[in-house]
Amino acid sequence: MQDPEVKAEADLRAAGSVFLTGVTDSALTMLRAVVESHAGTDVAARAQFLVGEAMVAQGKPGDAIVEFNRVLSQYFQHKVAASAQYRVARALDEMGRRADATGSYQAVVSGYPLEPEAPAAAYLAGVGLMEQNKPLAATPYFQLVLDRYAGTKDKAGRVVFARPEHQELVEAALCLLELCYHSAGDLGQLSGAPHLLLQAAPRQPLAVARLCAPDRRRRLGGDGTLSARSGCARALDARFPGSPGRRLRHQAPGVDLRAAGQGQPGDRVPRRRCSRAGARAATTRS
Repeated sequence: MQDPEVKAEADLRAAGSVFLTGVTDSALTMLRAVVESHAGTDVAARAQFLVGEAMVAQGKPGDAIVEFNRVLSQYFQHKVAASAQYRVARALDEMGRRADATGSYQAVVSGYPLEPEAPAAAYLAGVGLMEQNKPLAATPYFQLVLDRYAGTKDKAGRVVFARPEHQELVEAALCLLELCYHSAGDLGQLSGAPHLLLQAAPRQPLAVARLCAPDRRRRLGGDGTLSARSGCARALDARFPGSPGRRLRHQAPGVDLRAAGQGQPGDRVPRRRCSRAGARAATTRS
């Protein structure tokens, strides 16, 4: 193969294919070889990102953070940098370092506001700030989700969503935004624009209240699971005991928040396959 760019791409795809089979040790060897032999290139940036994904797949979030940080330090201008920053936050979350994870989610929003990862990161940053008892500080992050995904309405005034993942994320952000205002005692905002948007949601607002509470204890890989048994759900039940909401199943559908808003990896990937979905995204040339 004469063209060096074609060869580099072929090497990366070969390594990604091995990773997708679950043979992570061999994939790591191949990926590191790609990083070394094609340093400074687009291919090397994507390969370095996949090294981090392989560490996640091996259950080594601390090592994964080191590898993702190499993307941020060496390829900060590459489009995969936003994904790397987001994955740092996810790994911190998995390690139980909630405050550090929240700061990292905030870094995604401030550093990469237009990237597909920004709304999901904003939502999780808001959740983290709520856990720190900072409801008013959380509100701009939930509002960002609404601004990105809830701006289109039909003739009847109902919000129209481009993807089911967008609707679930917006409903979650909207309910938690209202909870923030309620917790802060800001009745003006509580009955303002977010309340009107809640009434315009396709599903009955109180019926989705339990669906919209995040459970940070059970996140794996790249998803953000919305659980009906989390502390925020209990807070909603306590503050609004008369909610006529229908009973939701024990575990709400998992949403690949990293993919909400982009065509890849998307497709509501099961948690155990999130890292492999990341491999497919990184090995696909944009």
